[in-house]
Amino acid sequence: MAISGGLVVLIWFVLRPAKRWPSERLASRVMVPALSSVVAMGAALLLPNTLNWKSDSPYMETARSVVNYKQGSGRGRLVQYKNTGRMSLHHPLLGVGPGNWAVIYPKFASNGDPSLTEDGMTANPWPSSDWMTFVSERGLLALVLLALAVVSLIVDAIRALREPGDSEQAIHAWALLGTLAVLLVVGTFDAVLLLPPPALVGWALLGALSPPPRERVVVELPPTRRIAAMAVVAILGGLRIINIIIRNSVILIAQIDQHIADGEHPWAAVISATEHRLRPILLTAAAAILGMIPIAPTVFWGPMAYAVMGGLVVATLLTLVFLPALYVAWFRIEPVEARQSTSMAEVPALAVST
Repeated sequence: MAISGGLVVLIWFVLRPAKRWPSERLASRVMVPALSSVVAMGAALLLPNTLNWKSDSPYMETARSVVNYKQGSGRGRLVQYKNTGRMSLHHPLLGVGPGNWAVIYPKFASNGDPSLTEDGMTANPWPSSDWMTFVSERGLLALVLLALAVVSLIVDAIRALREPGDSEQAIHAWALLGTLAVLLVVGTFDAVLLLPPPALVGWALLGALSPPPRERVVVELPPTRRIAAMAVVAILGGLRIINIIIRNSVILIAQIDQHIADGEHPWAAVISATEHRLRPILLTAAAAILGMIPIAPTVFWGPMAYAVMGGLVVATLLTLVFLPALYVAWFRIEPVEARQSTSMAEVPALAVST
């Protein structure tokens, strides 16, 4: 289906009026990938199965199952999208946090949800859609900003197509539209762009194929307004850090309480819950810090970048070290070894008294 989406854009480009083709060389450069795409899609659907699966045409049956909304994976996706949508409405602004969908989703899952296992947890780390994952973990605001970025790329590509005389720019614009079509279709039916290799290839293609930036107007600000603007930007970064601290803390405390409810000793529950949340918290902080590095040298966004990077380092240490220690001190939880030794010391005293 993703190849079909890109192929529609490519066929549209190929079927342009002949007078709009700048040269025969450009036409041949476009025809080769178009024919290759047609051959690849036909081979994926029609070639016999060589992997010893139960089906003679697994790709065709997979495509039919995806679009079948009454049963199969199509119905499972609709159920999962509906429950994920309800979860997103409960956390509309900033979502549940990167990597937290699998932790929060079982609370919103309906009866008979095929994505749940026997222990009541989901078998998938994300929903079967990049966009549903994005809106549930990052929030509606982030989804709107992402949609504006995609619309901006589409508008820039159409504007580049309307400028006459530059054949290279035209073919880059059509390739950009085709790449966007493929990514939008892929992200709708599966969580692919969340994985590092596809995300690196997809976003690198969008950046390489995007038209050159237009001329920008530089506005000189007086020193007082410049400092005020930088302070506002830094405050935005601080607000983002506060949200991350609160969300990670709430999830960690809920994880500890869940382990205690399952019958685990409180001391061991604090340790195991912290170890369980260690990787998601570190990966989230590392991704945010690395994402701030490109804008750190800039004049306008630099204060926010440094506020986010420094705040995330401190927030991560507070969440993983200070918060568990505060929980243990607040509820006066004793280590398992100390409690056992105290109990053994009380046994002789009880024997003497009896």
